[in-house]
Amino acid sequence: MDVDRRKAVRGDRRPGRSPCAGSAPARRSLIPSVTARPLGWGVALLLCAWAAAGCTPRVELDMTAGPQLNPGPQGEPLSVLLRVYQLDDRTPFEDADRAALTRDDRAALGGWEQRRELVLQPGERKEVELEMADPAGYLAVAVFYLDEQAERWRLLEPLPESFLGMRPGQRITLALDGGALWAGSEAERRRAAWQREDVAGQRSAGL
Repeated sequence: MDVDRRKAVRGDRRPGRSPCAGSAPARRSLIPSVTARPLGWGVALLLCAWAAAGCTPRVELDMTAGPQLNPGPQGEPLSVLLRVYQLDDRTPFEDADRAALTRDDRAALGGWEQRRELVLQPGERKEVELEMADPAGYLAVAVFYLDEQAERWRLLEPLPESFLGMRPGQRITLALDGGALWAGSEAERRRAAWQREDVAGQRSAGL
């Protein structure tokens, strides 16, 4: 094979060109794809919905009792009963008084989606996880203090609604002391104050 023929067989293989004669060099596009993005988001949403379908949303109750919870006849702190309801209508709970809930809470509320009874001791912290009832729109808490004149004995909180077939969970912080009930930032503030008092008491006792 002479020199001219070898050149013809090899062709002009300059860097950046395909070995196939006449083909253009492969180049990577510098423009990001926009057609793939909606598909990616759609797949992500479908996966989230699929995962949420097998996962029941939950309500987490984080409750702390103060040192003077539910004072008795001699001023001694006592345990207290709480009832936690999941309701689809807030009005019956708002209209009911404590005596009606004590006598017959089902008649007073017209029923509920879920009901749970809890007992809290003075100085106790308790965390409870509840499955969120699908039709329920509100979580109601009633505390049955011995003091019948207690004014802050109940709480009503809206539950999150579903979005794209998914319903987020909810965490509610509660604090109880004396004959009162607090929620949210006020509950956290009182819990922190009790913790500081407890630490100060331990230091003064040399513990």
